[in-house]
Amino acid sequence: LLALIDPAAKAGLEPTVAAMRSLAQLGATDASAALSRLAGAATTHPNVRLEAVAALGTLRAADGLATVQDLLTDDRPEMRAAATRAAAAIDQDSFTVVVAGMEPDRHWRVRAALAETLGGFPADLATERVRSMLQDEDKRVIAPALSSLAQLKASDVGTILVQRLDDSDFVVRAPAAR
Repeated sequence: LLALIDPAAKAGLEPTVAAMRSLAQLGATDASAALSRLAGAATTHPNVRLEAVAALGTLRAADGLATVQDLLTDDRPEMRAAATRAAAAIDQDSFTVVVAGMEPDRHWRVRAALAETLGGFPADLATERVRSMLQDEDKRVIAPALSSLAQLKASDVGTILVQRLDDSDFVVRAPAAR
């Protein structure tokens, strides 16, 4: 599988992506250096880069953390969202410090990824940040924020969810009803 993710192999998009996913599922930490190189190379196909970042997160590959953190400011919102998930999976403490110093992202997908990711954090670190995301102008961010508040078992989650059942948008009502 490692041979398939080597750019010199020219394996094609589908086999390369399948190999990265397999390596991540198998817990092949020996692939992390190669995945990190793929994720960080601007010449790598954008979808391969996204999959490499996701694989680094799945592997919780500490040696890929610097690459993933660099991608938190990538031009593509899909990459920033993937890097958000991966950085949090690799090192929650480091991620908390990095995110604390960042402004909210301009794209809803990245803010939604952050809201979703924070649901897996200790409640004392994430609850207030997630609660503030309920004020986001894009309702597609509010939905994962509601789910994360429930996952964090916030003290006021019941009240918040009941209030959101009256929202005019189904995207908000659905997670509130769960």
